[in-house]
Amino acid sequence: MKSMLRVAYGTTVLALAGFGVACSMSSADSAFGRSANDPGAGSSNPDGGGFAPSATDPNAGAVPVDNAVILVHAAKSQAFRLCFRNELDRRPQPDSDVMPEANVVGVEVGRTIRLGPLRGAPGEVFLFDEPLIRAVYPQFGGAGQGPTCESLLSASNPLSKIAVSLGSIDKNLKIGVHLLVVRGCPGNGPLRTYSTAECGEKWTPTRGNLGVTEIELRGAKPPMPGTLAAQVVNLSQPLDSAKGERDVVVSFGDLATANAQLTNVASNPKLFETATLPSPAELRYASDDPAIYGSTGFRLSLVDKTAGGAPPAVVLNQTLEQVQSISAPRELPSTYFAVASNYALLLLGDPAPKLLDGGPDTDDRRGLHFIAIPVIEPKADGGVDAGPAPPADGGGG
Repeated sequence: MKSMLRVAYGTTVLALAGFGVACSMSSADSAFGRSANDPGAGSSNPDGGGFAPSATDPNAGAVPVDNAVILVHAAKSQAFRLCFRNELDRRPQPDSDVMPEANVVGVEVGRTIRLGPLRGAPGEVFLFDEPLIRAVYPQFGGAGQGPTCESLLSASNPLSKIAVSLGSIDKNLKIGVHLLVVRGCPGNGPLRTYSTAECGEKWTPTRGNLGVTEIELRGAKPPMPGTLAAQVVNLSQPLDSAKGERDVVVSFGDLATANAQLTNVASNPKLFETATLPSPAELRYASDDPAIYGSTGFRLSLVDKTAGGAPPAVVLNQTLEQVQSISAPRELPSTYFAVASNYALLLLGDPAPKLLDGGPDTDDRRGLHFIAIPVIEPKADGGVDAGPAPPADGGGG
């Protein structure tokens, strides 16, 4: 699937068409970005999105809907690919999205990949470290080539021994937009050791605690021009450990002017839980001014609310231009933030990442950062009013 959002490998955003959001995939492409001739591929659905009444407020008017699975790397581990127990005829996912830094297929540390919907509940989820299976797949992608998950997980295949079970997801992922978040850490190794502060209380030195969490995202009514609709999803275990008794506050506005008044977006977003608000915060900015994207953005602060406490500590300033550069490198911020009805603002990474020698790690993939994901992937035809149900094979939209 040629997705609009490939954080590791962005594609061209098309313009907003009518009241619906605009962008799409070729009818020759399957749900998972492979050739339609691949027997493991789902069929393609050139629309897949549309508008439907809000599930929480039927009187709120039509909201955009879509079907997709977004893989998120929020773990302290290598780039990965995933297999699903209930879809063993597929190749490890992703099977064609190339990581720019490595020119190989996978989900990079601190990044995301958008796939089409699954056929239903994935069941048990298996992780393969991408470098360990790289040799059996085409280096620069090649959907439909290389062994299937059934072959990789076969007892007769030596590679089955390196598969890591992340647990099971029993929710139907055929309908709706879902994050599949890989979180936690492996056990300690000869070169790298971890801690519960980095990985969570359930981490152990021998077994680690790598796991997967499903989070459903919901579309919202398109905002007024000059408004960015965003909801924060906290996926940073190291930040949750480092904050102590302080509040985590995410705000939006002018980052270049000292003491500028910022708009609150979220306070204390819960770790690995759904978006912080039932509806996104609507953030006003001068979207028609190109210079605004380099000075306006998101700030993350730790606020001590005890009497006589320290002043707020600014942990992260990230302009809209910087968020776009990480989220979709081939886009422009003025178009990227204009096409979708609402964005999930994923908080990823470590506020103080360290190299193996203990020195500071300046790689933006591992440092604390935001990624903005369009909840509804724009469609080329502007979407349709609630049309037929998605195909039974889980074809993409």
